[in-house]
Amino acid sequence: AIVRKRRVDDPDAFPAFFLPKLSSAFGGPNPIASHPDHFKFFLLRSFCNNLVKDFNKRLIHHEEEFNNLGLAAIRGQMNLLDFGFQSTYTKLLEMCGPNGALLDGRSDLDFSGQLFDPPTQRYKRIGGTMTALVARTKKEAIDVFVAVTDLRTNFRLAQMLQIFKEREAHWAEDSYSAANALGALSLDAAADCSGLAAKSAAYVMQATPESVDELYRDFEAMFPGGSGDGAKLDIAALCGKPDMDEALIDCMMYEDDDLMASALHLLESNYGQRRRLRVGLQNATLLESTRLPVYGDIHGLRADLQELVYLGRTSTVWGVKSRVSGPFDDKSFGAIMSRLDRILEFLHTPWGAPFAGAAKPPVQAADGSLHPAPPDASCFQGHFAETDLQGNSYECKSLWSYDVAAKWSKTMRDLDSPRKIEPKHQDILRSCDFQEVCSEALFIDNEIAFKGSICTEREKGESERRIRLVKRALLCCTTAFVHGNGSNQEVLFKDLPVLEKLCTPPELDHEFHLKPYTVGATIPKEESIDPAAAAAGTPWWPGGGMGVIPLEQ
Repeated sequence: AIVRKRRVDDPDAFPAFFLPKLSSAFGGPNPIASHPDHFKFFLLRSFCNNLVKDFNKRLIHHEEEFNNLGLAAIRGQMNLLDFGFQSTYTKLLEMCGPNGALLDGRSDLDFSGQLFDPPTQRYKRIGGTMTALVARTKKEAIDVFVAVTDLRTNFRLAQMLQIFKEREAHWAEDSYSAANALGALSLDAAADCSGLAAKSAAYVMQATPESVDELYRDFEAMFPGGSGDGAKLDIAALCGKPDMDEALIDCMMYEDDDLMASALHLLESNYGQRRRLRVGLQNATLLESTRLPVYGDIHGLRADLQELVYLGRTSTVWGVKSRVSGPFDDKSFGAIMSRLDRILEFLHTPWGAPFAGAAKPPVQAADGSLHPAPPDASCFQGHFAETDLQGNSYECKSLWSYDVAAKWSKTMRDLDSPRKIEPKHQDILRSCDFQEVCSEALFIDNEIAFKGSICTEREKGESERRIRLVKRALLCCTTAFVHGNGSNQEVLFKDLPVLEKLCTPPELDHEFHLKPYTVGATIPKEESIDPAAAAAGTPWWPGGGMGVIPLEQ
């Protein structure tokens, strides 16, 4: 986001769903998939909010069907929030008020119009599934509030960065007088803006207590009891429920471990708001400009990562041929490979390099926006054709034809290579949540086609080949992403067992279920292996070999 002054009721105050022009869905024929902003799903959002309002601020334990419907509505709210469809202050108020009322079990009933006797009975699970369902409903509502705290931290972080941006101008104005007073800077040194900002900031902060007090007041104004917009995002303020802490403590009394853990987590988030903001300030990655090598600008990078998430979740569509999913989606397969190749190119491009220093400079559209360059036509020279025993045929004339992992593995292993991994680009990828892309794609099943797909054995082998090519390229991207970067290693540490498995042969080597394909136009009904390839000991697959990535010991 651009660091600028913003208010809590601005329409773009929070991260929201946004479909960039670089997205493959933008301007598409599907009106749902191509809708560009977070007004999408307006009816679903209103429906979920109204269902929660219908509880009338209390839960009735023995109304099981209605409670199940309410639980589904809260989960719908959570999904909308996760994808950026609840990202305005007005929407948060509409959602948080009714949800907060549900947490306070002191008004809950056993049956309609009947209180619990004794009152502590509502905490127990001996009443069957009813109380357990109520506990799950409260837990889902708390999880919604935990997600809202992330939006709150994001807004306060933007406000804090804006405060420092405004102070920088003040520090720069006072720099000359500071230099003259201390005798620490010559006129020539004062002309150096980069050194000037740091030195003047240090001077003003140390020599002017008023500046420290002013920063402290601005900081505290963002928290409960303050006068700033950030204070309006306190959970109790959003719910209109001053006794929110008591309601969370009440939730911890239920005999349900998950509900207790969620309530404790939200309490910790409420009482650790300042710490979370400080951590956010330390982890923020600031850019002087939106322009980036390889991608043109930051929007091109984010569009690529969004497409990777989508392609990773739809691997059963592009990576499998069956009577259910249809033929192989060669275009999507090429798209995911070219994007992984572009990420590796970005990681190996020096910070501040001109666009011409990349493999291919970005393409400028008619409206002036920059788009990542498409891959060369030579990438799609692979050819695969087959006729099975039933006479069914499949042919692809433009298959992605080289192994991205094989292309980059030598560069990554060669310590003397002039192409070093750029730490700044690693940090940018982490800020854009590349680690989440990795975490999702690592769990794509190589052998999904062998688990019920209605297709030929050759098509199952081709499916496995494609997915392994993707995972090999992803492993290279992940290796470059964490190389020498402690912060990136920390965010991917939870996936270390999966990464270790991928790095261990024969997980991603060339030992497939089938023998290599014959080099030729069409495979006959009986297999034949190219003698030259067999003599050389080099297995051939459409698009090239699948040798093992050499790993450093």
